[in-house]
Amino acid sequence: MVTKRKMSGGMCSCPCHKGKKFGKGLFLVLLGLVFLLNNLERLSDKATDILWPLLVLLFGLGLLVKGCCKCCSDAYC
Repeated sequence: MVTKRKMSGGMCSCPCHKGKKFGKGLFLVLLGLVFLLNNLERLSDKATDILWPLLVLLFGLGLLVKGCCKCCSDAYC
């Protein structure tokens, strides 16, 4: 039987949701870094054309692999 946990701030309070904001923040920092290095001409255009889609794909795969925890309903994940 799946038990629902108390919601705080629109998210389940169980410990398995702790790192979600960190992952999104890290993704945005890395994506911004790719574009900044490209604008500073530290990365070639070809490298930038490969890196930013790769970052987006890895972020999406990370979200898919994490899935939903057992203590929450699908609405929370």
